Amino acid sequence: MTQATPARERAEASVLDRRIDLTRIDREALAWTGLLGLALLVRLVGLTNYPLSPAEAQLASDGLALVRGDALSSTGQAQPLPALAAALALFLFGAGDGVIRLVPLLAGLLTLLLIARLRIWLGPGTALAAGLLMALSPALVATSTRLDGGALLLLAVVATLAAATRFDRQPGAGPTVLLGFSAALLPLAHPLGWLVLAALALWGLWHRGTALFRHAVPLVCGMLGTLLLASTALLSRPGGALGFLEGSLSLLAREHVGAPLEGWPLPLALLVTDELPATLLALAALVGALGLRVRSGEPLRPPLASLAAWTGLVLLAALLLGGKGPALYGLLALPLALLGGVGLHAALAAIDWRLARNPWDLTVTGSATTLLLAVLSLLGRLLGGSGGQAAAWLAGLLVLLLIVLGLAALTAWLWRQAARPETLFLTIPLALLLALGLRSSLLLNMTNTARPGELLTAGATSPGVRLLVERVTRLSRDVTTFQSDVRDPTGGHGLAIAVDPALEQPFRWYFRDFPNVQVVSLAEAGPLEPTPDVIIAPAALEPTLASTYPDAVIRLYPLRSSMPEALANPDWQAILSAPVDPWAVRRYLSYLIDRQVAVPPAPESFALGLRAHLAERLYGPGAP
Repeated sequence: MTQATPARERAEASVLDRRIDLTRIDREALAWTGLLGLALLVRLVGLTNYPLSPAEAQLASDGLALVRGDALSSTGQAQPLPALAAALALFLFGAGDGVIRLVPLLAGLLTLLLIARLRIWLGPGTALAAGLLMALSPALVATSTRLDGGALLLLAVVATLAAATRFDRQPGAGPTVLLGFSAALLPLAHPLGWLVLAALALWGLWHRGTALFRHAVPLVCGMLGTLLLASTALLSRPGGALGFLEGSLSLLAREHVGAPLEGWPLPLALLVTDELPATLLALAALVGALGLRVRSGEPLRPPLASLAAWTGLVLLAALLLGGKGPALYGLLALPLALLGGVGLHAALAAIDWRLARNPWDLTVTGSATTLLLAVLSLLGRLLGGSGGQAAAWLAGLLVLLLIVLGLAALTAWLWRQAARPETLFLTIPLALLLALGLRSSLLLNMTNTARPGELLTAGATSPGVRLLVERVTRLSRDVTTFQSDVRDPTGGHGLAIAVDPALEQPFRWYFRDFPNVQVVSLAEAGPLEPTPDVIIAPAALEPTLASTYPDAVIRLYPLRSSMPEALANPDWQAILSAPVDPWAVRRYLSYLIDRQVAVPPAPESFALGLRAHLAERLYGPGAP
């Protein structure tokens, strides 16, 4: 191309006609992009199936208060970072459950992205394997779809580790300020962040105490500046700093430290159910490393030893602390996934992937997998019994037996043809574990009455609550369309609603457009004047409401799911004897798939009271 070539042609030749060498694309970057896409898809499934929980609704209301310039609740003052993030989301996209849950969703994806920054410490392969386990972890999926501060807390933990890794390599003022900034986000996100901050501070002093003291001024300035700006909403609320310290520490003492050993079996149940793939891979990594140390005398690798100690300490804290919930489970699942990534990477490295080109090895792997599933189905049918239909049960048993024998013969023949058939003893368990994690995560937000034993959704608000609120809202639009004033310029929100303080959230959030909502103790207030059109109270107050408002129509509705008794108070004798009881093993495997429990827990209910003419419109004529 000469100098006489027009500028337009030169631009076309340099941009539109430029060749792209696909062989130079970073495969690791492509792998991380795929992991982010997988994590996003898993978390988007059923993202808004469940209405906001009381904690989520309170933080969402505080975010709305920040946008409107109203006062914050004690929860919003104790957790300013989720409130600020919710306010930003509401300001940009408007009010709604999906908008609110964009905050934890993005925080979860950023956490996964920051794991890539830890590959200097973990190693590229281990970081990718850990990222895969994090993308499929049900506990981390639950944390990434709940605005309770847990997702932001995990993001702050990983950001602090990434900043510490950078500071360890390049000590200086810039990395130190970044370290202080990320460390300050821990208590701002969740009260448990104080404990995490204390643990990380002790680890930092033991590991690089001299360097930290040398850069103490920028570290402290970064922390204090972040705490001050976030707690005061960018200096717009001067009293917010004191409210943050008082509210956050009191919440930590009341809900977590002040209730020791409350629900202590639940973290153990999480490890052997939802987090079973990561648990088994973590144990495999530890057993392999300890075996290598016994044989060769070599010490444990620093990442493995640090991850094992981190996981053990968090498990101990999860057992001791009260207030079990997605945030605490996420703190446990994070190091467990990193430790499991060590085992997964070692297992994948032991596989000769060149065999994937061998059709005989692929065929024997598929045949062996089908044989395993057929054997499990046969054993399940044997242990399940006939159920009063002996002929059909026996016929099905014979068919399964013939299928198993045929598959066994086929697998034995293919075994002799394959180059390295023993590889399937590694590939099949890995595939089944990853498939189990994917299934558990995908069905997490799809849990309903058919899956009543899901630990991570215990206490979730019933989907019917939002549907009921929508029906009441439509009823209000029909009845009060022309009742508009300064507080309700468009009209349609004129119903007077009385809510008991025990149920202030999430109903205060869902009725946020109704100006005539009052929160009052219905058990002590007596008849309210004027008589409320809608009454919302705990189910235990139904007799009181019936006597106080005899003309009201009161019905009970499910409010939130309850914890299964088998998880809250496990039968330890049955659990310890389960490994030698085939029927117990069958029930355990069945529980892993469908979360069925012997006695489904009854949901917690609430009472909805409507004035007679409104009840007739909502329920139809002759409503009791």
